Amino acid sequence: MRCTYSLTIEAICPIHGVDDRYELTVHSDATVYVERLTKLARSFSGRKLTQEDLTQAVARHLRGMTVTTVGYHSGVKAVVTERFT
Repeated sequence: MRCTYSLTIEAICPIHGVDDRYELTVHSDATVYVERLTKLARSFSGRKLTQEDLTQAVARHLRGMTVTTVGYHSGVKAVVTERFT
């Protein structure tokens, strides 16, 4: 089984101090309870994090799942993917 989950995480840019929204996608070979994902999203909400650091932190928490974030910074679309086993 292949499951895909998508949600938005709002953080703060550590460079410019502005709000950033990241579209987060999680790919899993097993069911992930939505409550786990929303709790995880809340734990990062409002924190000063780069997109890369956010992606790595979520992937560490969701070991064995592929995590991708999409964000826009100064007009540049950034896509970051990470997976920890």
